[in-house]
Amino acid sequence: MIDDCLIHRCLTWDSGRVDAHGIVGGPVNELTIRDTEIHTFSGDAIQFDPGRSSPGWAGITLLGCTLWLGPLETAENGFPAGVVPGENAIDTKNSASVSAATLVVRDTVVFGFRNGYISNQAAFNLKENIEATLDGVTVSESEIAFRIRGPDAEISIRNAVVHDVETAVRYEDNIVDPEVWNSTFGTSVGEGFDEASSSGTTVDVRNLLVLGSSLPAEAPAASNLAVGMTAFVDTSKNDYRLAAGSQAIDQGEKLATLAQIRDGNPRSQGLGHDVGAYEYNDGISIFADGFESGGPSCWSVWVPS
Repeated sequence: MIDDCLIHRCLTWDSGRVDAHGIVGGPVNELTIRDTEIHTFSGDAIQFDPGRSSPGWAGITLLGCTLWLGPLETAENGFPAGVVPGENAIDTKNSASVSAATLVVRDTVVFGFRNGYISNQAAFNLKENIEATLDGVTVSESEIAFRIRGPDAEISIRNAVVHDVETAVRYEDNIVDPEVWNSTFGTSVGEGFDEASSSGTTVDVRNLLVLGSSLPAEAPAASNLAVGMTAFVDTSKNDYRLAAGSQAIDQGEKLATLAQIRDGNPRSQGLGHDVGAYEYNDGISIFADGFESGGPSCWSVWVPS
């Protein structure tokens, strides 16, 4: 467990930028990184496993973390002021000869991954024989939010909010059937999806809510919606909760594996699942209590005072 830590200024320069990561591991198993902030590094915030070691890594979980980069305010350890020193928030590497690595990221905020020393700079650079689930993440101020790379990576993106990025999802190398479910693409998203050497890929996009006049070609399903600013509480503050009367309310496809929304409340809160990362809640909290199999169901309603 790495819990409630602040890790920063991992900066190495030797006639040029040298990788210095916030957290880096080899064949690590069952590690939780919780409520931790990592910033200002010349490699990645988190990387597993640069050595691609046997028997491989697994069971890495991030909960409630903040990972970010920004231009250096002053010259530091060989880096001039004004540069963005690092690469990605999370970068994965794993040997093809071992079991698939497993990664879960929940309720994590990532920003500032652009204008660095590398091309195709991404918040999440997920590749090489992994199974990754990203649930309730927020990505902004980055070149690419999710760079997902096949063929062996299995990626599921759920309840994500993305804004102020050049590309939300770049999928590569014929990655097989990645999922983008119940997510919201907000202001200043240059393109929703970018296909790179991945003509054999079908991205499974459901309940995607896009701020704009049209949907990406990868999102033809009826449960995906393009909406205007009035569908949200306040786009000027990047508050993408659903406003009263939003056309996204109760219009989503029911996805049994998405029983919760970003704040831990159950989905749905109304007559059906909503589209996007949030369920509309008008201040009434509804709890479903099931009785024994074959018995009646009861809905209890709590109205705040």
